[in-house]
Amino acid sequence: MALLRAFFLALALVGALPAAARQAPDDPESRGDRLAAAFDNAGAIEAYEEALARLGDQAGYELRAKYVHVTIDRGMDLAWARDLEAAEPVITRGMELAQALKADYPDRAETWLLLAIANGSAAQFRSGREKVRAGWDIEAYCKEAIRLDPSFPLPYIALGKFYGEIAGLNWFIRQIAQALYGRIPKGSYEQSLEMLDRAIELDPNVSIAHYERGVTLFHMKRDAEAEAAWRRALELPPMTTRDVQHNRRIRRRLGIEPPPVEAP
Repeated sequence: MALLRAFFLALALVGALPAAARQAPDDPESRGDRLAAAFDNAGAIEAYEEALARLGDQAGYELRAKYVHVTIDRGMDLAWARDLEAAEPVITRGMELAQALKADYPDRAETWLLLAIANGSAAQFRSGREKVRAGWDIEAYCKEAIRLDPSFPLPYIALGKFYGEIAGLNWFIRQIAQALYGRIPKGSYEQSLEMLDRAIELDPNVSIAHYERGVTLFHMKRDAEAEAAWRRALELPPMTTRDVQHNRRIRRRLGIEPPPVEAP
C-alpha cells in the first residue's frame, strides 16, 4: 500500500515515481508514469492499457489503480474543455474500473478514494435523485478510506471538498432537493475546514488541500486567510491536471500573471 500511496501523493490529486525505478525506460507502465507526470492523461491511458494487456491476470493493484486515476482525470480534462459529450463515457469508464477494483481489493484505502473521486466526477451527468444518492456514496467511500488508513491525507481532502459543496447549497435549493429527492447529506464549512486542516497536518505539500482550504475560507468570508491558502497552493508543484486548472483559477481571482514559459 505504501508504494501506491506514494504514487497518489506524487500525482494527486513531477518527480520520479516509485514504480519507475524498478522498470526499464521503455516499459509501458514506466512510460505511463512519465506521461501522467507530464499531465498527458490520454497518453498515459494508452501506455497503461498496453501494460495491462501484456500482463493480463498478472497485473497488480498499483498498475490498475493508476489506470483508473488517469482515466478519471482524462474525463475531467474533457469536461473542463467543455466537451461533455466526450467526457461522459470516459468518466463512466473510470467509474466501472473503480468498481472492478473494489471487487478485487476492498481492503485498500486507495480503492475507496478512487470510488469517491469517480462518483464526484460523474455527478455532473446524473439526474437530481442520482446526485443525492451519489452524495451519500461519496461521503461513505471517503469515510471507509479513512477507516482503513487514517494516515492517508487524500480522503480527508475529498471529504472536505464534499462538505464544502453541501454547505454551499442555499436554503431554497436544499428544501427543493429534500422535497423532490428525500433526505440529502449534511455538511458545513466548519466540517470542511476540519477535514482539510487534517489533510494538511498529515502532508502539507499536497497543493489541492490548500486550494480547497482557500475555497472553504472564502465562503466563510475569511478572505485574507483564503488568499494565503491559495498562494500556498501556487507555491507547490502541480501534480495533476486538476492542480493546473486550480492554479489558473487562483491566478485569475488574485490577478497574478502566469509564470513565464520556459524555453525548450
